[in-house]
Amino acid sequence: MTWNQDLGNILNMNSKSKICFVSGGINRSGGTERVGTMIANELVKRGHDVTILSIWNHGESFFPLNPEIHVDFLFNDGIEGKLYRTYIYAIEKFRRYFKKNKFDIVVDIDTELARFTAYALHGLPTKHLSWEHFNYQHTLADKKRIRCLNLVKKYSDKLIVLTKQDLEMHLKVGVPRQKLVQIYNPTPFENAMPSVRSEKTFMSIGRPFDTKGYDLLLQAWKEVEKELPDWSVQIIGDEQDEWRLNEIISSNNLERVCLIGKTAEPEKYYDTASIYLLTSRYEGFPTVLLEAMSKGLPVISFNCMTGPQEQVVQGETGELIEPLNIEALAETMIKLARNRQKQNQYAAKALIEVQKFNIQEIGNKWEKVIREIKSLSK
Repeated sequence: MTWNQDLGNILNMNSKSKICFVSGGINRSGGTERVGTMIANELVKRGHDVTILSIWNHGESFFPLNPEIHVDFLFNDGIEGKLYRTYIYAIEKFRRYFKKNKFDIVVDIDTELARFTAYALHGLPTKHLSWEHFNYQHTLADKKRIRCLNLVKKYSDKLIVLTKQDLEMHLKVGVPRQKLVQIYNPTPFENAMPSVRSEKTFMSIGRPFDTKGYDLLLQAWKEVEKELPDWSVQIIGDEQDEWRLNEIISSNNLERVCLIGKTAEPEKYYDTASIYLLTSRYEGFPTVLLEAMSKGLPVISFNCMTGPQEQVVQGETGELIEPLNIEALAETMIKLARNRQKQNQYAAKALIEVQKFNIQEIGNKWEKVIREIKSLSK
C-alpha cells in the first residue's frame, strides 16, 4: 500500500459518522418513513454507522432496512404513554439516550420531532439536523408545527427542505441562508423496468383523502367516464378513507372506479397503468411522481405547492394544470387518454428526467451536508 493510499484510507475513515435518524414510528407506511429508511440505507452502504430511533414500539419497519442499521425504540405505549405526555419525561429520556450513544449527528425525519430533540440535544456536542417534509405554507396553518420550526431555527444546526420553492419561502421569513439546505427526495424505483402501460387505466396513490384531493379526482371522473367508456381509474390508499370515497362514488353513480387499500407492492399497479394522476391540494415533495416517472408513466398533476413544478416538465414529461380546477383536470385526462403518441413521448422523456433524482445523486448531497455539519463549531 502506498503512502497516498494509506492517507486516503485514514481520511476516508475520519469522514464516516455515527448518525441517528429519529422517527415517530418506523412501522408507519407514509412517505416520510419511506424516504427516511432510503437515506438511512444509502448512508450505511457508504460506510456510516446508522441507528434509527423509533419513538414508539408499534412494530418493525414497514419498509426494508439494511441489516447493518441498528433499531432502538424509546417508549412502550402501554407502559409509558402517560409519562410521555408530561413532555419533560420524554425530553429527559431522549437526552439520556443521546448522551449514552454519543452520536455525531441526530436527524429528525420530521421537524415536529424538534419539540423533543432540540431541548434534549442542547449543550451536547452532537450536531442536529432537522428535515422538513411539508411545505412552509402548510406549516403556517399548524400552530404546533410553527412552534417546532421556531425551535429548529433557534437550536438546530441545519434545516433540510425538499424544494427550491420552499427554500425561498423560508428565506423570506428570516431563516438564515447558512442554516438552510435543499435536497430532493430520491426515487424509490431505482433502475425499474418501465411500465408496459397495457391497461387503459388512470392511477393515483396516497392518503389522506383531503390532502390528496380524491374528492376532486372523483368529481372530474364523473365527466371523464362519460367520454372514455373503456377507461377506468385506480385509487390506492388507506382503507380508513374508503367510506368517504364510496360515498362519493355511490352518490354520483360512478362506474369503473377501483379502490385498492394500502399495499407494500405499489410497483405492480404502475406496471400496467397508462397515466398517473396527482390531484393534491398541497404537497411537500410527492414521491409518487418520481415513482410514476421511474416507471415511464405520463403524469397529469395539479401544479400545487410544492414539488410538482420541480418534478414534472410541462409539455415534456406530463401536464401541470391549475390547482383545484376540476374542469381542466377532466379535459386534460380526456385529451391525453385519446393521444397515445403524446403518452409515449411523455413516458420516454420521464425516464430520462427522473435520473436526476436517483439515490446516488441524492446520497452525494447528504454526504456533503454531513461533512459541512460536522465542521461547524457547537
